[in-house]
Amino acid sequence: MSSRRALALLAAVVGSAAQTTAQPAPNVVLLMADDLGCGDTGGEPSRTPELDAMAAAGLRLTRFYSASPVCSPTRGSVLTGRHPDRYGITGANVGHLPATEPCLAELLRVAGYRTGHFGKWHLGTLTVTERDSNRGGPRGAVHYAPPWERGFDVCFSTEAKVPTYDPMIAPGSAGRPYGTAYWTGPGQQVTAALPGDDSTLIVDRALDFVRDSVREGAPFLAVVWFHAPHEPVVADPQWTVRLADRFADPEELRYRACVAALDAQVGRLRRELRELGVADDTLLWFCSDNGPEHADGPGSTGGLRGRKRDLYEGGVRVPAVLEWPRRIPAGAVGALPATTSDVFATVLDVCRAERPDLRPLDGRSLAPWFVEPARSMRRRIGFSHRGWLAAMDDRYKLHVHPGDGRVELFDLIDDPGERRDLAVERRELTAELRAFLDAWRESCARSSAGFDDPLPLPSSGADFFALRGTAPLVRSRRRFEAGGDATVAFLGGSITHNPGWRDLVQYDLRRRFPRAEFRFVNAGIPSFGSVPDAFRFEQDVIGPSGGRLDLLFVDAAVNDAANGCDALRSRRAMEGIVRQARRVSPGVDVVFLYFADPAKLADYDRGTTPAVIEAHEVVARHYGVCSVDLAREVQARIAVGQFDWRRDFRDLHPSDFGQTLYARSIARTLDAAWSGAVADADPGPLSEPLDPSCYDGGRLLPVGAATEIDGFRVVPDWEPTEGRPAREGFHGVPILEATAPEASLRVAFRGHAIGLLTNSGPDAGRVRFRVDGGHWVERELFTPWSRGLHLPWATILGDELGPGDHVLELRVASERHASSAGTAVRIRWFLAAGD
Repeated sequence: MSSRRALALLAAVVGSAAQTTAQPAPNVVLLMADDLGCGDTGGEPSRTPELDAMAAAGLRLTRFYSASPVCSPTRGSVLTGRHPDRYGITGANVGHLPATEPCLAELLRVAGYRTGHFGKWHLGTLTVTERDSNRGGPRGAVHYAPPWERGFDVCFSTEAKVPTYDPMIAPGSAGRPYGTAYWTGPGQQVTAALPGDDSTLIVDRALDFVRDSVREGAPFLAVVWFHAPHEPVVADPQWTVRLADRFADPEELRYRACVAALDAQVGRLRRELRELGVADDTLLWFCSDNGPEHADGPGSTGGLRGRKRDLYEGGVRVPAVLEWPRRIPAGAVGALPATTSDVFATVLDVCRAERPDLRPLDGRSLAPWFVEPARSMRRRIGFSHRGWLAAMDDRYKLHVHPGDGRVELFDLIDDPGERRDLAVERRELTAELRAFLDAWRESCARSSAGFDDPLPLPSSGADFFALRGTAPLVRSRRRFEAGGDATVAFLGGSITHNPGWRDLVQYDLRRRFPRAEFRFVNAGIPSFGSVPDAFRFEQDVIGPSGGRLDLLFVDAAVNDAANGCDALRSRRAMEGIVRQARRVSPGVDVVFLYFADPAKLADYDRGTTPAVIEAHEVVARHYGVCSVDLAREVQARIAVGQFDWRRDFRDLHPSDFGQTLYARSIARTLDAAWSGAVADADPGPLSEPLDPSCYDGGRLLPVGAATEIDGFRVVPDWEPTEGRPAREGFHGVPILEATAPEASLRVAFRGHAIGLLTNSGPDAGRVRFRVDGGHWVERELFTPWSRGLHLPWATILGDELGPGDHVLELRVASERHASSAGTAVRIRWFLAAGD
């Protein structure tokens, strides 16, 4: 979905709530240091007097955690409230912030806020035209995700790190450019020299933004992400002079001078807020993005185990202070775990803005702590980095190490340095935290695969699916859970054939049932509906499946309607498909899928069920087949303004957004069917047919079945000659072709139905036929799509013939459609059904 459309949705959800309450909307300033450790603040004498003053005036969080032990993922968690594994930012310089993720700046901007980003971005590249920083330019165009396209009105941003002093100059290079630029908008690189302390340069721009916002009377969100004290650490000379008597080691001195410069800018910003008269109504939040760099570096964890890139406390427990004079009492201390993912939910809460959708969050609002810092949150938090997993509750923390899966458990209250492993001693708790961690990782995997629902179900409360039978889909579930070989087939037209929802459903099944060894059969052929599918079922589904099916998805409603298939033949075809599937595999579960098209949307807009869906539902009800009405869901969501058909969904063949919506809807159906305990489900005997003339026993007869041929010829490897394409499987194959009128043939067959599967192109003609010497009847083979391609076209010539042996006589008619260029008849298969 486009960012513009997303913002329109957010406007509808958020409305003007921020303007209708008595209290003014608070301003928000989010400050983040880069690689600052828990032991790098405070001390005697204080290393950070301004941060200490901020803590004395507000709330200090003693167990605050970065979502990741490296910077990019943590920054993403602040703006989305979600662990970045959910959307692909699994490490520094990996992935980017997707446009589909609701960003804090977008939500607040819609709610009336001015928004600004200042400093390090690290959530995507900022230019696609020239080399910049780590990935900027053509080489990283796929990761172009600048802050001005994620909801920020004003920017002074770099893709990644710069030196902490003279940020545009490579340290020790006598003036050579560092290679990372500041950008203020698309194509707007700051070309002026930027000498001096980088933290000061960042706060200069942030304060300009704050002053402008106050002057305009607008609430503001300022995201101020310092580069300090990330490498390359270059110190402001004034600070090295001031601190020279405290730190003898040159590296330690540079580091402490860099931290002192950052701290001074925090104090400068706090003073300016007071001078502007907005400090009381501003939430100021400071933290670091992860622990300090290098085991032998000058940064301090305060005695905690591990450092940057570790999930031990030293890598993810970071300093954090909040100040908001109007709401937070001075000197408050919060000792329970919180995380950078909580920033998103907290800010939305206090700014009275709403989430636009139902996708899972990893953070929660800390607003209750503002008035009661000691209250229990009773929560668990998951961590993930390069295969290393961790989970914590209010007291204990579990580690699962990569590779060997080694497990450790620590009591963070009695043992914050994580020295004494309790995993063996506390087996039950270890198992509980491991179960939470497994479920959380599964949730992240579902998000990453696109199975989050970004939009709430319309208020009608409908689930848009029908589960039938006493134990719907239970037989396939039991088979998949048992492990071993399992077969899932997808039968349908182009929506099934093309990549998209089918791939996501396959992923979902593999994820749900890791013990199963799935074989997936893609039997989608563009333009095909239920009639040709019933006759090709044996060849295209039963054959590739090895004669065994566990789960079958059938998509035919779209093409049945588009191809003008009447309700009677649609029912006969769908019934034939179900009976063939259950005769081969009595325990097979079947799901009908009704994809969206404009005609179905119009029917639902009028309050009527599309005729083709009702025809399929007759079969579904009789045989206990589950169905998913994706057309009705799309119509209901469009009706409440969640998205637009042409712009967001795109068309009959959906955009990625539409494909994902389809896959989520199918997953929601499976969730409902498989949520309870596994029940016994004897498939029992095959039901009596609804219609004895259904296309049970449908099969394809080769062109060699024709006899007494006159004017037809078999073209062994037929190819179109006039430039019009043909579908895969319908060229380079034997075709029985006639181009002149009165060409004729006979076919002897057994069963109660006969038909043709032809290539109906721009010169397609008509056929005249009779069965068993009856009356001659004429059928048109030219279709509305024949001008553009040789369309595979199924034509039923007779389907109430009665069982037994029959003879078809067929001729090429001399008349033709007014738009046809000829009288050609090109037969790929004859269709027969019944015994």
